[in-house]
Amino acid sequence: MIFDSDTGEKISEYFSTNVGSGNPATRVFTVELTPGKRDFYFVANMPQEDLQGTKIPDRNAMDTYLGDASRILNDGLYPGASATGGFPMARVYLNQEVKEGGTIYQPKPFKPKQYNTEKGKVVVNTAGSGTDEREYVELIRVVAKLEVTLDGATDLGVDKVYFRNANRRFRLVEFATVPAAYYNDNSTQIKELKQVGTTNTYLYYMPEAYIASATWSSTGNNQPINYFTIKTVDGTEYDIPIISNETSITEDYLAKAKGAVSGFTPNYTVYRNHRYKYVVKNLEKIEIVYEVEPWNMVNKILYMGYGYNVEVDGKKVIVSNTVNACDPHHVKLKTVGAITFSDGTTEKDFTDVAPTASMSYELSSEPSEGYGNYLEVYYNDNLVKTFTK
Repeated sequence: MIFDSDTGEKISEYFSTNVGSGNPATRVFTVELTPGKRDFYFVANMPQEDLQGTKIPDRNAMDTYLGDASRILNDGLYPGASATGGFPMARVYLNQEVKEGGTIYQPKPFKPKQYNTEKGKVVVNTAGSGTDEREYVELIRVVAKLEVTLDGATDLGVDKVYFRNANRRFRLVEFATVPAAYYNDNSTQIKELKQVGTTNTYLYYMPEAYIASATWSSTGNNQPINYFTIKTVDGTEYDIPIISNETSITEDYLAKAKGAVSGFTPNYTVYRNHRYKYVVKNLEKIEIVYEVEPWNMVNKILYMGYGYNVEVDGKKVIVSNTVNACDPHHVKLKTVGAITFSDGTTEKDFTDVAPTASMSYELSSEPSEGYGNYLEVYYNDNLVKTFTK
């Protein structure tokens, strides 16, 4: 939904049940707007009936909708998303300047601006002077990802891996209150992490949990602290709290996480859209390697041409029509420098005029940061776009 930045009046809206395909899924759409300063609100994987019609008449109503802290996360999302159920997501870009230009055949791309310190926040550019221009809309999941890998070099004798005290509720913008309800605890609602095939890696997804302060105890359920339990075949259980203090901890993790190291105060808040990765090497000595980082997967760049799109995702390049094109309709791709297409050629031609036509190509390698120009796009022999890394 799009609102006037000054008055809060609703300017435009767009709804779709087709979120696209791929990992992650992507979606391109167009809306007609008048020039001015606008607030863009994006929401995904939420019931549309709560947003359509007169449900959201203005920006105040939309802010109330985003701030609702009573929503219950679907049970099926704790082990992971699926083709029929995705993680709720949102992103709000405030004070975006919409300028005149573009057509239905060649729309102006929306490249939101934010501050470079706001990459993990749901609501960005509040002050209106952000200069970090993004190539696409970056939605923020309401959950974090937990990844536990049991070191395959030794037989740890693990029977099950459980999760405890996951937040039962979620909020489309950041929480400001401590969890008050839990999906599972350490009594009757023990939930297992999902094993990835036959590997030693287990996954779970945790709604954001804001925990201002808490103390780990050797007894009790330790609410509101999120933690997981490794149970061995002989019945021994090892509880491992989840913390967000540092990007990496390679020594004394368990002592730090339980508040047993002088001068180290564990931060038990679980941040949305982050990945918490644990490698458990030794249960007797509790050797744990821990990493936490933003959970970002998007590596796509999109060019919107005259009735067609060119999308680059790593080594993959896709050309697709967006309307019923008319001749001449000739899209040419040319690689630059040492990078070629996977078959060794340096040029690809796309001339199909069907509205649903598309073609996929692969580069010989993915350009690294600082590589420079690596792919040129020509339309009817005119250079219209150069992809740079």
